[in-house]
Amino acid sequence: LIVDLVIIYRTHGANPPVAYEAIWATPNHFSANLNHSGLHNHEMYLCIRRGRDKPPITDIDVLLEAREETMDNFSVIETTPHGYPASICNSFFSKERTLITYRRAALTILCNTLTVTDVCVIIESKV
Repeated sequence: LIVDLVIIYRTHGANPPVAYEAIWATPNHFSANLNHSGLHNHEMYLCIRRGRDKPPITDIDVLLEAREETMDNFSVIETTPHGYPASICNSFFSKERTLITYRRAALTILCNTLTVTDVCVIIESKV
């Protein structure tokens, strides 16, 4: 079960935190850089941690901050583990933040609760 998500800023030399696995490549073997279209070429990657020490993640979403509001019970990844902004798809032309959000299951879950068990990154322009 996936219980934690973080974004790492590879451009600043960040590696996945201990016990996390980075999503380095798409299913088609392209780079899974979440900032692939950014002009600054900052490399940002999603990392996951599997475990049973906390309720699992049930939903993952992308939030366009200026156009949408965070859905109820969703957490927002605003910074990397090293304190850098975790906004993906940065551009010179827009100050709009694009953020990864997620929802965690309740502390007591039913055995048939759907949870996130794996993650892949799809780069639409590379499909």
